[in-house]
Amino acid sequence: MIIISEVINNNAGVKITSDSLNGTIYTFDRERLNDFKQSECLATDTFCYILYNDYYDRNKENCSLYIGQTDKGLTRIETHSRDRIGWNKAVIISYAQPSIDIICRLEGDLIQLALKSLKYHTRNVKSENKGYICSCQEENYRLFLTTLKLTLEAINIDILKVDLDGAFHHKNQPNLRAKIIKDTPPYEIEIIKGSYAQKNRLASLSSIFDRNNIKTEIRHESITGNINYTTDVIYYIFEESIIITSQAQESYAFVQFESINKVSLSSKLKQ
Repeated sequence: MIIISEVINNNAGVKITSDSLNGTIYTFDRERLNDFKQSECLATDTFCYILYNDYYDRNKENCSLYIGQTDKGLTRIETHSRDRIGWNKAVIISYAQPSIDIICRLEGDLIQLALKSLKYHTRNVKSENKGYICSCQEENYRLFLTTLKLTLEAINIDILKVDLDGAFHHKNQPNLRAKIIKDTPPYEIEIIKGSYAQKNRLASLSSIFDRNNIKTEIRHESITGNINYTTDVIYYIFEESIIITSQAQESYAFVQFESINKVSLSSKLKQ
């Protein structure tokens, strides 16, 4: 695959084409939107767009991504520039034979890819399926979508690339964090250094921790209410990152771990 990058209008943006991509990608900084518009480089007003931050930190709430489509050209992105916070980069994706059906279908598929990436909190999630593509177009469209993803990764725009590194937090024990090392049985799950969790709130996961000889600690905790009292609570403590192993029939034990996009860790484990 040969990729060609062309700088637009004194670095107002970049146009990316490829001999394998049946379309065009444009990128620009939010602060250069007016310059990009004045370049008049877009061949069509019908396209998909992705708005995101190019600094990724899952601990920041502004780690979000917005995917949309328009047939009004840059007018829609100008609206987002006035009203929407949390983005500093834009990607425009046009199809060689643009139509509102193709673009609506592309919007939905890009949203699903972003959700599966486990990286950004994906805004504008839609449940409805829009964009009709006839069977004669389906093969070319699927090839376009695959090549688009590869092209974005090749030019270091990895917003759709799956990132499992520390992406999961336990729903009931938010200080318990994990990432997938090996997604086929026997699974290898790394519990991140600094994690801790109450043993009696982990259900079947506690038996896996016990089998892997995870360190425990008894803490005295005060309970307030109608009756005030002190009780001993057992915690699992991870002073260092530890890789635990589990079998295929135990994948359900990780269902309480979720990504920022509410994807379950157990759903990423192969049987």
